[in-house]
Amino acid sequence: MIRISVGREGRNAVVRVRDNGIGMSAELKARVFDLFVQGDRSLDRAEGGLGIGLTLVKRLIELHGGKVEALSDGPGAGKRIRIQSALARPDADGCANLWRTGPELPCPCGDES
Repeated sequence: MIRISVGREGRNAVVRVRDNGIGMSAELKARVFDLFVQGDRSLDRAEGGLGIGLTLVKRLIELHGGKVEALSDGPGAGKRIRIQSALARPDADGCANLWRTGPELPCPCGDES
């Protein structure tokens, strides 16, 4: 089973994806975003993917100032992916500016509210 939820935390959109699959070992968690890394490749999982999906997600989200993390309580415990990215809102001219958090990334329109 896969569960997806979308919410808002301050000025950020947060997407959570959770499954009840095979989970991840501590070793896999440390490398899960590396290109071509995959978990268990046993016979019942021989038709796995290429190992590029999570790498692409992480790079695209980070290019937009967001963060991605992968969590698991270990093998057999499923996994959780949390994606956080700045929200966009239209300014007075209708242009969508990203709301940024933190002093190093001020709101581009100058509105800190």
